[in-house]
Amino acid sequence: MTRTDPGFTDHEIEALLASALTARSEQIDHDDLHAYAPLAEPQPRRDRLAPVRRIGSSGWVRPLPIAAMVATAAAFVIAVSGVSIPGTSSPDAAPVAYVVRFDGGPSGDAHLKASFTPHDVPIDGGTKATSTYPLVVVTGGTPKLEKQVMDAANAKIVAEINAYRKQLRALGLTSRRLSQTITVRSDAQAGHAVSIVFDVVNDFGGAVPTTTSTAAVIDKRTGHAFSATDLFADVPAADRIMRRAIQRATEPAPATAEDLAALSMDDTATGLTSPLTWYPTKAGLRWVVDRGAVASDAQGEPAVTVSWARLAGQIAAEQGF
Repeated sequence: MTRTDPGFTDHEIEALLASALTARSEQIDHDDLHAYAPLAEPQPRRDRLAPVRRIGSSGWVRPLPIAAMVATAAAFVIAVSGVSIPGTSSPDAAPVAYVVRFDGGPSGDAHLKASFTPHDVPIDGGTKATSTYPLVVVTGGTPKLEKQVMDAANAKIVAEINAYRKQLRALGLTSRRLSQTITVRSDAQAGHAVSIVFDVVNDFGGAVPTTTSTAAVIDKRTGHAFSATDLFADVPAADRIMRRAIQRATEPAPATAEDLAALSMDDTATGLTSPLTWYPTKAGLRWVVDRGAVASDAQGEPAVTVSWARLAGQIAAEQGF
């Protein structure tokens, strides 16, 4: 029987976060962190190294004693939403960098910049696989607000890494040198929410890797992750409206009610809503479903945006939509 993988242990997170902080210190050092325009789109590797080396937060990257690193890491493992994931600098990793700018804090007076740069690390847990993912660094706000935004984004990445290594265990692939790649697809801002959408490519040794996506939806006022219950007074009712819209989006060969029944914005079980990715946009609530999950592969990723006016009866108070 395959042993259940409980996820990252405190020891794994402490050791790897210390590695991440050391690598980040060496990478950025004393560069001017505010003199470079954001990278609006993913950049090819030949154009990535110089500007990306200068994106970061001086408050988080200055060299620290090992004891201080471990103490910082220990503070991050109290809850999943407080986990800051690890990584080591890898110039030959996924050639992607991404920067998101938004106003944050209760009064909107903090102009935050979240930068995502590729790092890779063995995911351990009894496997030989590695994950290349975006290490998040946030600047422009108070240390507390910056940390909370980082934690909210990183929690989604942690959930995807944990899900991948659990699948490897279940499939008996722990001895294979396989890999996972997580990159930033896009971002969106609406009301009090800023959303970071991640693409995830998981290699299970087949001819074609599997692909999925997920989104971190963050409250710009506090930096905390938004759950569906924070945004909607009646999540099941909002789910039903969105399922009907997705069904129409899959015509002329619409997805069946049985296929759609599992789609929900409720992530309480795993921190993920696969095969569904959802996030707020200015135009309305966006749903994207993984290719092949509810419709044929030929239909690609069924996606739909339902206006906030249509969802007005389900939106929780004071969300700014």
